[in-house]
Amino acid sequence: ADDKDLLPRWARFVKGVINTAELTPTLSRGEIITDDAYRRVQGLLGAVIIGYLRLLQEKDPEKLSKPVSQNIR
Repeated sequence: ADDKDLLPRWARFVKGVINTAELTPTLSRGEIITDDAYRRVQGLLGAVIIGYLRLLQEKDPEKLSKPVSQNIR
């Protein structure tokens, strides 16, 4: 799987590094094997991003409007 597929499609504005021993690289280490661990991490990332966006909505709505307005095109 391509590393860009790890994030939900709606979260393409998120950038970062994921440091985990849960994901299994292929032999070439250029891709990641799509297995149960991959899907767990994928689901967890989506939940963490949604949680953070909800927190921003509550605590700092102005900050939340920046990534939303930049990615609605």
